[in-house]
Amino acid sequence: MKQLEQSRVFWLSGLRLRPGDRANPQSYKVRRAKVGGFKDYFTQAQVAELEELVRSRLSPSLGYDASAAPTRLAV
Repeated sequence: MKQLEQSRVFWLSGLRLRPGDRANPQSYKVRRAKVGGFKDYFTQAQVAELEELVRSRLSPSLGYDASAAPTRLAV
């Protein structure tokens, strides 16, 4: 996906999918495909706050219950 973004395949989407700075890999919309990778960008206190917001405000029926074991969806 990142290669597609770099080669401007999504140009019809306008500015939404354009990187802010082509020299900065963090400005691209497509990033690493790492589950929970957001934790690498925040302090432990910030991660705890984000996880509490998710737990308290998002519906567990949508798979946002952090305490539940991850499940695999059938494709």
